[in-house]
Amino acid sequence: MIRTRRSPEPSVFSQPPLQFHPDTIVSWRLLGQYNAREHWTAYLLATASNLFLSVPLYIAARAGILALLPVTGSTRTFISSYGIGWGLALDFLWTMLVFQGLLAVLILAAAGTTLVQKGWKWFYVFVELLISAFVGYWLGTRFLQTLDWVSLLQSSGVETSGVYSDLFWYGLGATICYVAMILVLRRSYNRLTELKATWTIQETQHRDVPTPPS
Repeated sequence: MIRTRRSPEPSVFSQPPLQFHPDTIVSWRLLGQYNAREHWTAYLLATASNLFLSVPLYIAARAGILALLPVTGSTRTFISSYGIGWGLALDFLWTMLVFQGLLAVLILAAAGTTLVQKGWKWFYVFVELLISAFVGYWLGTRFLQTLDWVSLLQSSGVETSGVYSDLFWYGLGATICYVAMILVLRRSYNRLTELKATWTIQETQHRDVPTPPS
């Protein structure tokens, strides 16, 4: 009886790597590049809305500090270390950096959900809601802080008509930017849905094409 030598089974590590179709790679690149513009626009609009409300808050806080009103928190720490001018500016710069950092993390999370193949809609919508809620909460907090300073100034007999006027106009600009940010995120979702559907159709058609015999 002749024994034949069995060929060794191919190892998993010896198999060639998976080959992706060029159309798939191009589709994903176009998807990322196209959606990046929407995310950058939302980031800039949120930044602008925060800047709009930071101006009247800075004016009201400076007027209150010059009127010798008590300050607390990081504002007091910066002012005691660097004086009124630089201390107040550094405090607002620090608060701005915190906002920009948290916003950047949320925007990157939204961009990352576009790479999810299954269930990406739920992740993307959830992150968009987080972005809208975070920016809205931050703007509301800045607005209430300005009103608190205005109330303290009025109690001290300081004229606040100019601060009220600035709060109205800058608050209007912040509201416009915030609403525009929400609309941009909504448009990003709609266009992303169209691109995903197109990519799915192309991938299905490519799989259905019969391979020619060798």
